[in-house]
Amino acid sequence: MKKEVLLAIIIGITLGLIIMAGVKFNSIKSFITSDEKQATIADAVSPTPTSTITPTPKSTYAISIISPENESIIETSSFDLIGKTSPLSTVVIIAEEDEIILQSGPQGEFETSVDLIGGENIIEITSYDSQGGEAKTNLTLTYTTADI
Repeated sequence: MKKEVLLAIIIGITLGLIIMAGVKFNSIKSFITSDEKQATIADAVSPTPTSTITPTPKSTYAISIISPENESIIETSSFDLIGKTSPLSTVVIIAEEDEIILQSGPQGEFETSVDLIGGENIIEITSYDSQGGEAKTNLTLTYTTADI
């Protein structure tokens, strides 16, 4: 009697899986054909307009750091930051414990002294021109008193 019950369970599960696969296949088939019909009807009613995408020109406004080099090791607690940007721009320098706002010269040059804390210092330099342009760069320096 155990064999008949086990056989009935296996046959039931098999038939159930076959029925579920048929229903799933039918629903997928009807979904695909309905999408094709909707696309055909939509194309016949109104063609899809084509648009041309024109790339936005990249701004030539930039900021560059002349000294010190990024990821340098500095052995003094203060250093001179020298850079270049657009002429007469406002330059904002944010260091770990220091914030400096200055204006670049007529040729775009700027220079200031920045204080460091022990270890890694991430200095964010941002320049704003009179037309609202913005250029930003980061400078990572490590201040150490150890002999290298």
